[in-house]
Amino acid sequence: MDNNLENKVRTCNNCQINRKNPPEAPLHPWQWPSRPWERIHIDYDGPFLGKMFLIMVDGYSKWLEVHPTNVATSRATIEKLRSIFAIHGLPKTIVSDNGSNFCSEEFEEFLAKNGIHHRRTAPYHPASNGLAERAVQTFKEGMKKMSNKECLETRVSRFLFKYRIMPHSTTGIAPAEMLMSRTPRSRLDVLHPDVRQRVQDQQKKQKELRDQHAVDQQLRPGDLVYSREYGKQQKWCPGVINTQTVPVSYTIQLEDDREVHRHQDQVIHRETPEENENDVMDPDINQQPVPDQQVVSEENAVPAARYRQRDRQTQDYYS
Repeated sequence: MDNNLENKVRTCNNCQINRKNPPEAPLHPWQWPSRPWERIHIDYDGPFLGKMFLIMVDGYSKWLEVHPTNVATSRATIEKLRSIFAIHGLPKTIVSDNGSNFCSEEFEEFLAKNGIHHRRTAPYHPASNGLAERAVQTFKEGMKKMSNKECLETRVSRFLFKYRIMPHSTTGIAPAEMLMSRTPRSRLDVLHPDVRQRVQDQQKKQKELRDQHAVDQQLRPGDLVYSREYGKQQKWCPGVINTQTVPVSYTIQLEDDREVHRHQDQVIHRETPEENENDVMDPDINQQPVPDQQVVSEENAVPAARYRQRDRQTQDYYS
């Protein structure tokens, strides 16, 4: 008899149409896209702060787009999407709810012309588009915490900038880095020193200290040089520069048919007799002997007076 009562209640039409909602189904998350901007989720938030806000989230990078508008019509939605697609390109799929602005013939025609597949979630089930719904909640909470002294556009820009450069809880990476493969520069970067600039400054300082007593020999391929030798009795070995590998390093062909690699500090220029002869000054061909110049031999030459001689007058004792 008990079984009959249970079956009667179970099959009762009035009992079934007035029962509570069934238990929640197991979570079935959206498949993660293979590349940025492949699938985006969109939704409207508002009226909020006197505006309607079009919210867009990239399913891959979690990049957030927020655009205020006065009305949430299909035409206004299409204009906002055009401006966003001009920056990021066309996605493959757009996920939205069943709002009239997303289900209109004009909106469907716009997506079809651009080759975008439109996926609509189940009506009255916001969790099916949970990524967009969560973005709406995050945006509203962030805007409420900001100061009202600035205009609406400034507050939206500040919120988006902070959101995009902070690591996301799902990916652990900032949305900007996931989408653009780089992290935008922020005020926090001013507090941290630029490693590249610091290294360059240190290298410049080291160069200035080193170059105070340094001499650039200006060596070129083909120059005759002496190469420093190590572990041999002869300290310097003559050779010729073959090539210049780096600004201060050379390959040198020695006279004993060995090729060595030496730094400029291990090489000195080799002087040749031809170079020494060129250093001797040529006689001045324009110099002419003075005419009627008397030549005095060394034997008859009178040495020149070292000091100036004065004329002495003979005293007159009988005057």
